[in-house]
Amino acid sequence: PPPPLAHGAASNPVGALESLLRQEGIEPSRFLRAEESLASPFWCVVRVLDGTGEALGRSGGHSKKKEAKKAAYHDALSSTRLRELLQERRAAVQTSLSTAGAAGGAVGQRHPAD
Repeated sequence: PPPPLAHGAASNPVGALESLLRQEGIEPSRFLRAEESLASPFWCVVRVLDGTGEALGRSGGHSKKKEAKKAAYHDALSSTRLRELLQERRAAVQTSLSTAGAAGGAVGQRHPAD
């Protein structure tokens, strides 16, 4: 089953997704972008900016551009792939912190028995 949506996601999925990314220490404009149609019927695709351009959310057939964007962001928020990407990022950050901590932690440390 898809992960639960963030609070307020139904009324403002764009803000909810951006808030989620900021909580993870990610600047939204560096993580994803929205591609939108310029004419009706409106569509929107939310893509990750990781070199793959993978679609996290999409919508189509809307009479209003704003509704297409909201629907695509809502789709991205409920995406299992988004959760996987965030989990992978957390793991990479933990690994780099652990590696830096292990290397830096031993330098200048005194053993309690000294």
